[in-house]
Amino acid sequence: MRFVCIICLSFLFFSCQEKKEIFTAPTIESINEVVEAVIYKDSLPVFKNDTSKNRICIRLNKIDVKVMPSRKAGELIAPEEPGNYVYLQQLLYSSEKSPAYFVKSDSTYLLYQNEVHKLLNIDSAFSKKLKIISFEESQSDKNGWNMSYYSISIPIFSKDGNTAYAEYNYYAGDYGTGFGIMLKKEKGIWKILERRRIWIS
Repeated sequence: MRFVCIICLSFLFFSCQEKKEIFTAPTIESINEVVEAVIYKDSLPVFKNDTSKNRICIRLNKIDVKVMPSRKAGELIAPEEPGNYVYLQQLLYSSEKSPAYFVKSDSTYLLYQNEVHKLLNIDSAFSKKLKIISFEESQSDKNGWNMSYYSISIPIFSKDGNTAYAEYNYYAGDYGTGFGIMLKKEKGIWKILERRRIWIS
């Protein structure tokens, strides 16, 4: 009888433990769709038939989702170095002028995406339509005057796969700027909902 009680208690204990969510990484197809939507719908002048000299980096930037450190009232926190990241709180932020596109239940999935798709390129078939620059070439003269080019990030998706956040940057000599793009999939088509400038030099 004692053995049966131990078995029952063990079963109850393990069945009451919080189950860890199992996620599936965003598909390459979804990533390609968002990248193409950003290029087309924001009219980036990087197609082979464009007259500008702008090109686009073949490699997609990896942006991580970070949790903003908490602080006590009056406590100062040194600003972090600029980098390829966005704060979770920024993705969940809402105001009267800017609604939240991601919801709190997306939080763990947004953070999970830090661990997947660390190195991707623009889809090879789509890239044939574009004026491409290699990652190595883009890094060799980032602060020079010899080139102007765009780079796009690997998109970050909501748990249901219908909301995405991506960034693109533009470099031209010592001038540069970057934008954060919020997108929503409606009836199978990605639409840009909001564009936020995130840096300029």
